[in-house]
Amino acid sequence: QYRSFIHVNDLVYNLALFLNNDVSTGVYNLVSKNLSILEIVDVLKELRPTLEFLFVDQHLEFRNIQVKTDLKLAALLDIAQPRGLKEEMNEFLNNFSY
Repeated sequence: QYRSFIHVNDLVYNLALFLNNDVSTGVYNLVSKNLSILEIVDVLKELRPTLEFLFVDQHLEFRNIQVKTDLKLAALLDIAQPRGLKEEMNEFLNNFSY
């Protein structure tokens, strides 16, 4: 099961670029990375080995939703370069309690 993600910092950075540049009206895909749920679990296990993971409905077939950043947008703007998932997750885990 894959999903597309963008870090909130990358989103804010790119939205600020939209405000300060002449971007034509349209629909643009803005994505930092496409990750499988298991990739996320692996990183979380590495960062917090004591976390418990429960997988529900494992027998169901889920859709994969993978999106690439629109090349027209990348050509117009100096969009944010994504950081590694481990770095992003570590930052998240250190800034929020759970």
